[in-house]
Amino acid sequence: MATAKKPKHSDEHRAAITGSETHLHEMNDRYQQIATAAYYKAEARGFSAGDELSDWLAAEAEIEGMADVGPLKSRPSQSVHPDIRLVSA
Repeated sequence: MATAKKPKHSDEHRAAITGSETHLHEMNDRYQQIATAAYYKAEARGFSAGDELSDWLAAEAEIEGMADVGPLKSRPSQSVHPDIRLVSA
């Protein structure tokens, strides 16, 4: 009885798969951060219809701006949630 052999993947191939999975997790995390920030922007304006895209784009710019600061530099004092204040280190 012949047994099926699993394909052998190179270390390079495994690294590419792991890197892709990491990238997908990072993209999902970023999407969730933007969605949360956009929600709080919509909440702050009373959820009135018609500004959803503006909320999303502003939230995206805010999250991107925070990412550009880097972990060792001071963060902006604004938060994605109006009741949470970030403290500079």
